[in-house]
Amino acid sequence: SQLVVAHWNSGTSKWENLGGTAGGGSIASIFSLSSFSPISFGSTAAYPINPLPIELLDFTANYSSSKSVKLDWITATETNNDFFTVERSADALNFEPIATVKGAGNSSLQLSYSIVDEKPLSGISYYRLKQTDFDGKYSYSKIVSVSANPSELSFVVFPNPVPSGETPRIKFSGNETKNILVLVYDDYGREVYSKISIIEKGNGQVLAIDPSKTLSPGVYFISASSDNSLYKQKLIVR
Repeated sequence: SQLVVAHWNSGTSKWENLGGTAGGGSIASIFSLSSFSPISFGSTAAYPINPLPIELLDFTANYSSSKSVKLDWITATETNNDFFTVERSADALNFEPIATVKGAGNSSLQLSYSIVDEKPLSGISYYRLKQTDFDGKYSYSKIVSVSANPSELSFVVFPNPVPSGETPRIKFSGNETKNILVLVYDDYGREVYSKISIIEKGNGQVLAIDPSKTLSPGVYFISASSDNSLYKQKLIVR
């Protein structure tokens, strides 16, 4: 009941209370917004009984000419933050830890962190941050991807797993504009969705799977083919 919508005012460098009443898994502010800088949860309790461990402003992965991957992230605030674990995956589903970085504990300052993966995977590497509190509780960041071949297309399906009835989305990254064919198959190999799209070069173009094609709970496989290359991801619908 003490949760409200909190808005970061870049002009005053302070958090603003936009009000709201929590319930049913959502909360709406009671005041309108004039700018859309970072928005989060806030607690009106005298003692913060609903602290968020960190406010993550950015998390990026970039392939370098030295054949390594540099990972950078920035936090705006940290509460009881013990450490970060950088995890890597070849399929965006099964992750393994590759580095641990000590957190700041408690901080209201903007802090920057960085590590280098000296031995990235030969194809596409997927990364995420695992943030762990002093009491052992943990949470995950978004997943970012990078390719050892700059011209190679990479993509991440999110959310994954996806609740039944919710629209899954595909985020593409690449340094070349490509004409791609996206196909979705069920666990029996039957095609349930297809779409041809032009993906512009850059990081962050998002393609939504047609929400009219509701996916029943189960396991699906999403493929994106371009220039005689095929990339696959597994999607779980719950």
